[in-house]
Amino acid sequence: MNELSAGRLRPIYARGLFLAGLASALIPLSRRLPRAQTLVLELPSRLHGASGKVEVAYTRAGDSEPLGGYTLAFPNGAPRTARQEITAPDGRYRLDVSLEFRGEAGQRGKEGPVAVRNDMSREVSFTGTDIRVILEDTPP
Repeated sequence: MNELSAGRLRPIYARGLFLAGLASALIPLSRRLPRAQTLVLELPSRLHGASGKVEVAYTRAGDSEPLGGYTLAFPNGAPRTARQEITAPDGRYRLDVSLEFRGEAGQRGKEGPVAVRNDMSREVSFTGTDIRVILEDTPP
């Protein structure tokens, strides 16, 4: 009976070994699959309430072309933070951020609204959690 029961268990062991091998091969690949990432941009305080837009492009470390990007428009004034959910694999990325806003006329003694454009880059790691990016308040 030992030979008979060992013969019946052999296919079960083979399937188990196959599934364990398959799982160990898929775990590293799963880290490369895209998943939800949330970017929280803290906008400079001088831009709060000003109308304009924020453009963001994200490029994976080592790549020359952006993996994706988005634009947020604020026709009624910019908030303190801008939150956006994207889909990208975990890893190191470069964020290229462009802020384009219109200020008030009295800011520089000129008549009419003053256009403010500021381009910056930040290095971040996507880990599946909220990524907070502080865009410091620099003079225009």
